[in-house]
Amino acid sequence: MNRLLAGVIAAVGCLAAGWGASAQTLDDVRGLRVASDGPLNAAAFILDDGDTVVLTATVPTGAGASFDIDVDGDGKVGVKRDVYYGTLKPGVNCVTYRISETSWDGCGSYVSRSSYRENTSGKWRIMEWRVPRQELTTGDRVYFQVTFYSPATGSRQSARAHIDLEPRPLPPQVLRAIDDCLLVANATDTVSQAMVKQALAGCTTALESGRLTLDQVGSAHMLRADLYLNLNDSAAALADFLNVPTQSLDHSAGQVRAMLLLTDLGRHSEARRIAETLTTDSEPINRSIAESQLCWTTAVVFKEDLTAALDHCNRAVSNAPTNPGAYNGRGLVNLMLRRNQPAFDDFNQSLKIAPENSIAIYGMGVAAGRLGRADESAADIKQALAMDPKVEEIFREAGLIP
Repeated sequence: MNRLLAGVIAAVGCLAAGWGASAQTLDDVRGLRVASDGPLNAAAFILDDGDTVVLTATVPTGAGASFDIDVDGDGKVGVKRDVYYGTLKPGVNCVTYRISETSWDGCGSYVSRSSYRENTSGKWRIMEWRVPRQELTTGDRVYFQVTFYSPATGSRQSARAHIDLEPRPLPPQVLRAIDDCLLVANATDTVSQAMVKQALAGCTTALESGRLTLDQVGSAHMLRADLYLNLNDSAAALADFLNVPTQSLDHSAGQVRAMLLLTDLGRHSEARRIAETLTTDSEPINRSIAESQLCWTTAVVFKEDLTAALDHCNRAVSNAPTNPGAYNGRGLVNLMLRRNQPAFDDFNQSLKIAPENSIAIYGMGVAAGRLGRADESAADIKQALAMDPKVEEIFREAGLIP
């Protein structure tokens, strides 16, 4: 089925798009109010050492505050796995907290509001949370949520913000790992298996260094996935595509690649679930690919309502009118509906966009035969088979072998 989408994968994005630096910015949460307790301020900043994130909240007597920190980089905070306490990531089980001059260790399992502290000092107080940068797995952007709470009134107010950290100079061994990771992607000559393995090791070292930005993590997963595919390790490639962080530039590209790989592996229900989420993606080409996937699986794989399948095909075309795969998919469904002239027109349009397109040529041959143009049909089918002897498998699966 992936050949129906021929020519569109390159448009998803540059695999190494995340290897740039991020700018220094600061988002403050100001002027929040909890009932009549007065204005409550929160801020985030970085210490001069560049390795400590400091979150502060100014609260009056009788009020309190807590910070929930997104430690896994999905852009969501306030869920149980993200609360900054206990296990932040594999292998990190204890974290030291500090509020003002008081220090303590937090070890053990998750608790729902572990970072909450109440001001009982009899005056306004700046309460401080210090987060060691190395404990965060979000790269150079940290998302957090501050919540102010008044036990006396039961009032609660929350706000979300983020802070971008200054990129840290990478140590030489990580720079070498990045260079190795890009070895195959930048190759201009024949790629050897030794080069693939060297690049694979480089990507793994870079990912395990803990020094990449979130976008770099996404790029490294994408690059490593393609290296695994080169070694015919589909399971490892799929894991990398699915592990591209949600907030990284390559997240949607990773989802698209995972969807197509699942289709190749015959795991159509999983592929369909990803396609359904991609239909609302911000990039039109991704929406088009997802709708093409749903067009195909609805009509051919699950043999469901062809009218519903055609709706998906139409949305695939409207989202990206220059996507040849969208026209191939719609042409196929039009053939299944015996709408032969619209099918011929779809395949013809696909061929105009991508001339070396065996699916479009074969489809035109099938449609021409049904329209009574036998010589044209035979010539098109012969040409398509010469280009790709396996092209007829797509039409056989749809029950369209002439």
